[in-house]
Amino acid sequence: MGVRTTEQVKLSVEHADVAVMCLGLDATIEGEQGDAGNEYASGDKLGLNLPGLQEELLETVTAVGKPVILLLTAGSAIDISWAEKQNNVKAILDCWYPGARGGKVIAEMLFGEFFPSGKLPVRFYHGTENLPVWNIRDDYERREDIPAGSSGAGSGTAL
Repeated sequence: MGVRTTEQVKLSVEHADVAVMCLGLDATIEGEQGDAGNEYASGDKLGLNLPGLQEELLETVTAVGKPVILLLTAGSAIDISWAEKQNNVKAILDCWYPGARGGKVIAEMLFGEFFPSGKLPVRFYHGTENLPVWNIRDDYERREDIPAGSSGAGSGTAL
């Protein structure tokens, strides 16, 4: 099966009662410094928007007018302020990285077997302009057990 065109996507959504969209990130896009095998090399992403054509796909599906449930997978913030303002985006669930049984659990939640709730001790920014300045080198250099200027690699210290 090849890539669907915009018209094929619209036609599919028009024949559905609800569009469940699974969008987000994975380890090829984000990760700890050096952990992710991504094009940015450091593991950091360039912005908070959905990558690639995902934002365009979300806009296309939402424009059809059917109810949309947005499931996000990511280990960091994604700017979904546009989706939050759409009347037909009925639910947004941040699934983080749900693991091997995640799909089953998400399906059980979608079919009402339980109702997710919780409060997170994290902040999600709506854009990079509000992100605080943070430099991992500064954190390493403030640590007494890692010599100044060192990357900390091989020090045996858990960071």
